[in-house]
Amino acid sequence: MRQRRREFPRAVAAKRATHRTTLDVVTVLTISIVYRSCAIPVAWHGVGATTPGAWRPHWEPLITILQQAIPPAWTAIVAADRGFYGHWLFQWMTSASQKRGRSL
Repeated sequence: MRQRRREFPRAVAAKRATHRTTLDVVTVLTISIVYRSCAIPVAWHGVGATTPGAWRPHWEPLITILQQAIPPAWTAIVAADRGFYGHWLFQWMTSASQKRGRSL
C-alpha cells in the first residue's frame, strides 16, 4: 500500500494534458458511409493540425470523388458537427441535388 501511495502523484502527473500536446499533429477530415449503424470511412485527408488556412480546398476533392461514386438513385444525408459549416457546402449540395432532379 505504501508503494502505491508513493507512485500515485507520478501517475496523476502522467495523466495531465501537458504531455498530450504531441498528439495534436494531424487533423483527419473523414467522409463515412453508415451501414447497419456502423460508420465506415470511405474518403479521408490528413491536414496539419496547426496549419493555417481554409478547409474548403481539402473538402472539395473528397466530396467530388464521392459524388462520382454515389449512384443517382441513392439518397445522401449530410451530418456534421457544429464546427463544420460553410455556405459553399450548402450551395454545393443544393446544386448537386438539383442536377440529379431532387430537392433538399
